Amino acid sequence: MDDSNDEPDPSSTPQAVSSDPILVETRPAAAQRLPCVSLATVLQTLEVAFEFGLRPSRSQIAAKLGQPMDSGTFRKKISTAIHYGVFESAPGAGNLEITDLGVSLLDADERDRALVTAWMNIPIHQAIYRLYDGKKLPKDTGIESDLIGIGVPANRARVVRTLMMSAARLAGLRAIANDRLLLPNIPVVSPALDDITSAVVPPSRPEVGPGYIQLRLSERSTAVIDLDIWHFELSPQRRDKLHSIIDQLRDLGREWDEDPNNQSAA
Repeated sequence: MDDSNDEPDPSSTPQAVSSDPILVETRPAAAQRLPCVSLATVLQTLEVAFEFGLRPSRSQIAAKLGQPMDSGTFRKKISTAIHYGVFESAPGAGNLEITDLGVSLLDADERDRALVTAWMNIPIHQAIYRLYDGKKLPKDTGIESDLIGIGVPANRARVVRTLMMSAARLAGLRAIANDRLLLPNIPVVSPALDDITSAVVPPSRPEVGPGYIQLRLSERSTAVIDLDIWHFELSPQRRDKLHSIIDQLRDLGREWDEDPNNQSAA
């Protein structure tokens, strides 16, 4: 999972033809609103915008960045910031408004929580997060195959994967284990995360977390295990072994849920 290239060179990967990155897309919902620049670049753009208050104009931001307002580079920065929920359109031609989330990102006390919320605001991030649900991630090519399967154009999969994983690192989702996407141990309250727990997690597994397992043992017997992995001081080898055991238990639960003979009892 090499995400060292935080800002991929668009010229190195063929791009779908589009005159405006903000245009409504025809892809599946999970593959829409794809970031075009890194989350780090979005934060830099936000800091520049805040120099002009909560309602900066595109022209002010572009001038401060030294970029033409109608350039593709500048428009991608603004559109990606909107996708992350940092900006929204404001009354007046070319005006923007910094959202509450954007303000939280500028606040050192709120930044960690806000970064997770911003990351989850991207549909493709949510899709990959719930697909692996705390399990070990595959190699880069495997993640890219999943992205394509979800609806990301094949010629954009590498860039999308690189931007997604670098943003996950910045947001702290890879701080606990580099080979998994795990929510950091901070209280997060946001519509994006509420959507995940209500729309993503099956009813038989109502909690989200790397150490939570709800295992159907029979029609009338369910075992619940909730391990606070964040507080474990484990060597990498023991941590990986614990994750492996949790994955095996989850697989057993899925086998029960997916067994046609058990559907009538579900």
